[in-house]
Amino acid sequence: MKAGVTSFDAIVLRAIPEIARLGDAAVAMLARFAGLLLAANERTNLTTITDPQRMAVAHFADSLAALDAAPAQLAAARRAADVGCGAGFPLIPLAVAFPGCEWTGIESVGKKASFIAQVSQELGLTNVTTLAMRAEDAGRDPAWRGMFDLVTARAVGSTASLLEVGLPLLRDGGLLLLWKTAADASPLETVAGLLGGRVEPPYAYRFAGDRQDRLILRVRKMAETPATYPRRAGVPFKRPLRA
Repeated sequence: MKAGVTSFDAIVLRAIPEIARLGDAAVAMLARFAGLLLAANERTNLTTITDPQRMAVAHFADSLAALDAAPAQLAAARRAADVGCGAGFPLIPLAVAFPGCEWTGIESVGKKASFIAQVSQELGLTNVTTLAMRAEDAGRDPAWRGMFDLVTARAVGSTASLLEVGLPLLRDGGLLLLWKTAADASPLETVAGLLGGRVEPPYAYRFAGDRQDRLILRVRKMAETPATYPRRAGVPFKRPLRA
């Protein structure tokens, strides 16, 4: 990957307070990641956002909003999973921010899972593992079901679908974080309760100069998810549970 790295100026990231608080070393690593992403994107479609300023906000700062949405949980987590990590958000920024936590990226698209594995190696992120599998399959596998303190999912499906695939991965007391906008957030209580979860107040935020009202939904795992969930691969996203 080294030969194709595209330059990405760390100054762009340092200008955004939500990113700069990580410190110079972490920001430099994130800038390196951005360069790797842009270079890989020339060969494989990983992101439609390639403008550095837009990428800094829409991908990096948005991922790091979790630091305010769940600071205590992130600081305490020892095992976390990111469902549908795509081009690496929020997985890579959070793995950089919390090197003491073992992060597992669950991504069913082979080219994206391969990119995450390669970029993690390039950045020296020894706390990142990639699973090239569907989240439904991971949630039914004893090796992964109920194993995580924290599960994240950003822009990869309906709220009900993500509850069904995310909650089974959590241990009791663990926390599910879902990145949504105010427009596409939906009532969660009934579906969450069915799956052993309890809805907590969402974290609302907006970036300077951005008109988008954003939310990180927070759902606590309170009881064991029934063994019938998640349903077989594809079903939770084709036929989401109804409130």
